[in-house]
Amino acid sequence: MGVGLSLLSPNALHRPEHRVIELWAEERARLDGVLGTVVTTPAEVVKVRETYKFGPDHDPDRKPRWELVAAAVYGDASRDNVAKVKGLYKRGEASGESYAGRGRRF
Repeated sequence: MGVGLSLLSPNALHRPEHRVIELWAEERARLDGVLGTVVTTPAEVVKVRETYKFGPDHDPDRKPRWELVAAAVYGDASRDNVAKVKGLYKRGEASGESYAGRGRRF
């Protein structure tokens, strides 16, 4: 069961630059208490994308949507921020850092 638009504040519904998925992602991150709380580093973005499970109905076999990661990092799930977190994620993976501290990747 997902977050409905009825849970969004009236101000959020009047932001025409946002798509519904962006509004949903920001609300889901807010409900989980992670809206804008993740440090903006490649390692942290990889950690969030690989390990964090958003919401009670999250499928454990799926990674969170990019919009959710952007909301957790920047507090805003706009397309520009999604592009930024994807870039950070690629840099984090390319650096060979292990997000869980289990050594290097081969």
